[in-house]
Amino acid sequence: MFHLKEKLDSTLRAAIWGAAAAAAAVTTVFFLCAAAFVWTGQNYGPVAACLVLAAVFLVFSCGAAIALLINRRAQAKCAEARNTAVNEKWWLDPMVAAAGVQAGKTLGAHPLVPLLVVAGFFVCSMLGRSNASKDPAPPG
Repeated sequence: MFHLKEKLDSTLRAAIWGAAAAAAAVTTVFFLCAAAFVWTGQNYGPVAACLVLAAVFLVFSCGAAIALLINRRAQAKCAEARNTAVNEKWWLDPMVAAAGVQAGKTLGAHPLVPLLVVAGFFVCSMLGRSNASKDPAPPG
């Protein structure tokens, strides 16, 4: 218990110091932008200073937006790959097997024969679809 309290205390301290560092970084960026605005305003005029800083922030925001789009596409590809891997092997899930065993115990063997025929047809049709989608179409 004492070890857990030490971990929580150190995590809380790290979070507080991290927040303080982030606040200091934001303040630093603010003052650097103010200094750049004042210097550009004195040398080139206030309108030019506004346009230059707007262009700098526009470049940063476009870069962040591009990074966000790349990250979303990568996450979508990973999710799609994970979903296809899960959907292709649903019959290997222990929960599906347990549900089948429970249904067999509840209903008995006689009512399950038509259900097994329908399930077999469904599995064969799904396996045929997955194999047909993987094979390329013949030329012609």
